[in-house]
Amino acid sequence: MRTYPIPFNEADRLAALRACMARKEKEGAVFDAMAEAARSLLRGGAGLVSLVEEDEQVFTGMVGLDQRATPRNWSFCAHTITTDAPMVVLDTHEDPRFADQYLVRNAPHIRFYAGAPIILASGHRIGSLCVLDWEPREMPAPHEIETLVNLARSAAALFDSPAAAETPQHEADSDLQAEFMALIAHELRTPVAVMYGNARLLETRLPDGLEHRMTRAIRRSCENLTGLINSVINYADASTGELAINTRKMDLPLLLEDIIEAELPVFHANDKDVCLIQSDLEAWVDLDPDHIRIALTNVIENARLHGGSCLTVTVNRDELGHVELRFSDNGQLKDKAAIEKLYQPFRVGENVDTRSVGGLGLGLPLTRKIIELHGGDMGVEAGEFGTSVVLRLPGWRVTEEEPALKLSSG
Repeated sequence: MRTYPIPFNEADRLAALRACMARKEKEGAVFDAMAEAARSLLRGGAGLVSLVEEDEQVFTGMVGLDQRATPRNWSFCAHTITTDAPMVVLDTHEDPRFADQYLVRNAPHIRFYAGAPIILASGHRIGSLCVLDWEPREMPAPHEIETLVNLARSAAALFDSPAAAETPQHEADSDLQAEFMALIAHELRTPVAVMYGNARLLETRLPDGLEHRMTRAIRRSCENLTGLINSVINYADASTGELAINTRKMDLPLLLEDIIEAELPVFHANDKDVCLIQSDLEAWVDLDPDHIRIALTNVIENARLHGGSCLTVTVNRDELGHVELRFSDNGQLKDKAAIEKLYQPFRVGENVDTRSVGGLGLGLPLTRKIIELHGGDMGVEAGEFGTSVVLRLPGWRVTEEEPALKLSSG
């Protein structure tokens, strides 16, 4: 399984990276000097200007290390490019993301990492300027981190071609995109608020029964949608297509129970059923609550719309400690070759034998991006007796520490 998260805008990020790769050879000596400056600044064992490609990281500037490239799965910088902030790991043996990483357990036995993302004028993060050391370290001083960030900005300026530099037109486009996002936020929030108010009023007036439960489900769906809208507006970058995550420790089985309870009336209204099998996951998982909720809801909704008559959800840890969520229903894919299409927008459910409804088919592609943004992966398994969607989250997201605030069902 992958050990790193994939940025939400990965395709655009890679295109931006490759557009400026010509600078790698032309400015090689300058990048080496920047790597040396970073190493001297933090008194480390190695300094690197690292570019995070699709399957590997390439060092266009380096000192103190012999390898010019490593697999992305061994990369610290693959994590650094997921935010605009620098990343510092004081002791890799104490960080669950990296404790079992190849370059930690094997030569050169990395124990300390500090990296600042290289951010192009377009806003895309293509790599990092970083320092490695072979012993655990104390936190660098604020002025040292600030200098590292400024060195990374200088590297970004070298990578940016004149055509990619910020221009008045680019600024105008960014302003229009920001205005568009603000308008979309308003247009989405207003009807959702109306639906929420009407559902809440009906819920108080209806007696217990199917109608009351369905109204309650509508009200809770409105709450979830409002949270998602706010999250997208707050954490999305319209100029780059990037989406950041805001994680907290969560009780994942309880979240699944909450989602299933909201979906159950709609399943029953369609003569279908869904159940959560008792989980053996006795730990908290560090997740973005808004995004992971929409990802899980998408899978359950997809099963309701296009799957069989019964959906079973299980959540467990595999033998390597990763979290596995399995959504299994008794529907069958007519053509197993069509599985890859399930990952593409506008294709979801196209070849499921129970498909009788429309829809854009954006649910599973969005789910896949959200899971990959969390460092996990998604698969679809078609068998003789049913179909399963499997979501895996990396073991380093699991923690025994309880959250300050716990999710409460309902």
